[in-house]
Amino acid sequence: MDVQLKVDYSCFNKEAMIDVAETTYADHSVQINKQEIGWNHDLSEVLQSLINAGLTLRSFEEFDFSPYNFFKNMVEVEPGKFQVKGLEGKLPLLYALTAEK
Repeated sequence: MDVQLKVDYSCFNKEAMIDVAETTYADHSVQINKQEIGWNHDLSEVLQSLINAGLTLRSFEEFDFSPYNFFKNMVEVEPGKFQVKGLEGKLPLLYALTAEK
């Protein structure tokens, strides 16, 4: 298996992440070369925010696919379901939750 995965930022990074996006997940063939600024929100931060807001978690699911082809080395395993090539079914890429007040 020839999988090359490069992780530039920790999942627990609290600072802004500034990168230059060469393409967009909507169309990898379009060159955009624009600055992107993003922030990580690890799972404990998300869940603690719900608790702090007085919400009750009713359901939580993780998925091994993304509906977006957002990495350069993703493969479409089913229509509208993308996974990292060589790591199919091994990484959580999406989650869904429901909570109520």
